[in-house]
Amino acid sequence: MGSRFFALLLSAFVGLSVAGPLGGQPQRAVKGSASAAPRPERPITQLIVKYKNENPRTFIASAGRNRLASLAARSNVGLSYFRPMSGLAHVVKLAEPLPRAEAFALAKRLEMDPSVEYVELDDWVYPAFVPNDTYYAAYQWHFHAPSAATGNAGGVNAPAAWDIARGQGVTVAVLDTGIAAHPDLSANVLPGYDFITELWRANDGDGRDADASDPGDWVPAGFCGVGEPAEDSSWHGTHVAGTIAEVTHNGIGMAGLAHEARILPVRVLGRCGGLTSDIADGIRWAAGLPVPGVPNNPNPARVINLSLGGRGPCPADYIQAIPEARAAGAVIVASTGNDSLPELKHPANCPGVIAVTAHTYQGDSADYANVGPGTAISAPGGGACTTPDGGGFVCTTRGSANEGWVWSTALYGPDTPSSSNSQGKSGPWYFPMRGTSVAAPHASGAAALLLSRMPMLAPDEVRFLLTSSARPHPAGLFCAFFGGGICGSGLLDAKAALDRLADRTPMVTVNAPQVVAGGQVANLQATASARNGGSTAFAYQWRQIAGPSVTLTGANGASATFVGTNPGGTHT
Repeated sequence: MGSRFFALLLSAFVGLSVAGPLGGQPQRAVKGSASAAPRPERPITQLIVKYKNENPRTFIASAGRNRLASLAARSNVGLSYFRPMSGLAHVVKLAEPLPRAEAFALAKRLEMDPSVEYVELDDWVYPAFVPNDTYYAAYQWHFHAPSAATGNAGGVNAPAAWDIARGQGVTVAVLDTGIAAHPDLSANVLPGYDFITELWRANDGDGRDADASDPGDWVPAGFCGVGEPAEDSSWHGTHVAGTIAEVTHNGIGMAGLAHEARILPVRVLGRCGGLTSDIADGIRWAAGLPVPGVPNNPNPARVINLSLGGRGPCPADYIQAIPEARAAGAVIVASTGNDSLPELKHPANCPGVIAVTAHTYQGDSADYANVGPGTAISAPGGGACTTPDGGGFVCTTRGSANEGWVWSTALYGPDTPSSSNSQGKSGPWYFPMRGTSVAAPHASGAAALLLSRMPMLAPDEVRFLLTSSARPHPAGLFCAFFGGGICGSGLLDAKAALDRLADRTPMVTVNAPQVVAGGQVANLQATASARNGGSTAFAYQWRQIAGPSVTLTGANGASATFVGTNPGGTHT
């Protein structure tokens, strides 16, 4: 029996053009008071076939049946005619349901027949995913689609993005205060590491260790310096992590943007803030790089979120650590700062970092947000508008007070972790924040969505996809009228970024199916071509998805070979 094969090009690397003092403090905001498993993949039962040279006057089912019989015989596959459809195409049934990948491979085989214009899957379509989490609809405006009807110009368009990707398989490191146990988050949290060395700052009784939980960062008045005020515990890292990957569609709480991603907690902020030395070590460790005296990280992060900052130019330690982490494949995202200044804090001002400023419900630059040269993009941070009301501008406050905040996971307890408040109300608890700190994790979550869709994307390619797909700053508001590019490329749109990735994914062709004698060599050849301005720097990967197992030679090149089994079989 002959050994037939078809090789599916699994992925092609997309090359994209790109535009070219001592402590770190969390860019915290004022604290307020108060997972969806993907739908199981269904097998494909039908294909849509369009033949070349179809005559509209003679387009009838019988003609379609005759042509299908000839096609099925030539391709040696089990197909049966179902019905004609609009557009001079035909619906055909498979002899048996096939997994989606196998059905796609079959469609590509059939499409190579000279009589066929195209063959595509008669694919399943579902209602748009809307989380059933209790507070999602009323509180998480920052995830909703922009809407002229509601005045929400700042949402990141998450529901449409969730129909494409939800972050599966991506690890996002949160370098912050650690993460407290929370019933609406913990299932998505990996073991992390505590990089705080000094006991008085750590507040957990010891120095560096493998416990990245947040013991609280509260301080009494004067603890961090003369004249500095008392502060309650912020639960900052828990809030940031929830925006990225809170457990979603579980009937409680809220949603996370990349809720099938995993959070890697890296504790670098404690009482009074953090130190550059700890943060630089944390960046390297999060990316999977060695750090003296610390066990290697078994879960290297593809995205590192830094919702923290210090004044001044980028420190030399960051200038060294960040490129190393990027070379290991990590996308670095940082908040610009909350000082209403025309300059960025570090590490947002460091080379290679995606610097994220904040905008409001109305899409205006938030009045606290730092902007300036080097800002990459704006994401929801809540707060008040920069642009004054009146005078021809359109940024007005409307609707619910929730519009001024970004809500996410938190704990009770002004100092130590607690699941109940002073009135005995038990958790889980959620609270609102505003700031560039809560804007940055939106960009980190969107980066995780892109990487879950195409894991081989390089950091600069992720940046390009996010910034080139951003929505324009709304007309009449500060960033459009006065910004001069200091506010970044526009407003983050997760769905548009995924669409941009799809638009730039290369076109791929493979050599026609061949029949070779059992035990003989089958030769595979693929050709990728750029579209929409994509680079031609492609990488190829082949994998077998059906048939008796064979060994592929050259699986990571444009050409690959295998020896067909003897007796033969069909290899996909």
